[in-house]
Amino acid sequence: MNTFNFIKNLAVTVMVFTLLSCGGGGGGSPAAGGTNNPAPPPTPVLSSEKSIESFALIDENQQVYVGEIVQESINVAVPAEVSSAMRVRFTIRGQRLLVENTVQVSEQTVNNLAESQSLVFTVVAEDGSTRDYTVTRVRQLSANDSLSSFALRTQSGESVFVGEINGNDIVVNVPRLVESDLVAVFATNSSSAVVRVNQQIQVSDETLVNIADGQT
Repeated sequence: MNTFNFIKNLAVTVMVFTLLSCGGGGGGSPAAGGTNNPAPPPTPVLSSEKSIESFALIDENQQVYVGEIVQESINVAVPAEVSSAMRVRFTIRGQRLLVENTVQVSEQTVNNLAESQSLVFTVVAEDGSTRDYTVTRVRQLSANDSLSSFALRTQSGESVFVGEINGNDIVVNVPRLVESDLVAVFATNSSSAVVRVNQQIQVSDETLVNIADGQT
């Protein structure tokens, strides 16, 4: 009888031990349906900013010519005698600045830009979007780039009305009944100076101008 009880008690102890070994603990495997994979990192937001904040050209003598930025147009006034090969200086909002496929490096990259010519500079944003700027080299006026005389004449040549030059202003007194389409006759202090009206080149004693009474 004692032997039977000992065997019974031993069997119960082994069963309890087995149940405890199979039971879940604090450091056990995750519950069914769980995962050990970490959450993916958030996708970074790429900036769409793309603009030229400042722009200048630098000649071989280290002279700096600052450009005037108006929307997507940049005009840089440079004397006519300066070489066309000039370095660029700029600051941008964006990832990089290109001319065609050439990456521009501020104060290092050299571009060829002759008078009245233009180059397209492209700003590339972080998100890959782009914005184009047209940079034009314009002639820097000197003291000699001015009108020495100015007059308007009728197309028939019968009447000539001489203008009075006062600094940057010219006043021409024309009788009220005279036609508004008149021919401009002028001379400049420099043989290389170019006269324009609304970007159109004027030819002395040939170009017609339409100026009504009181107009400028």
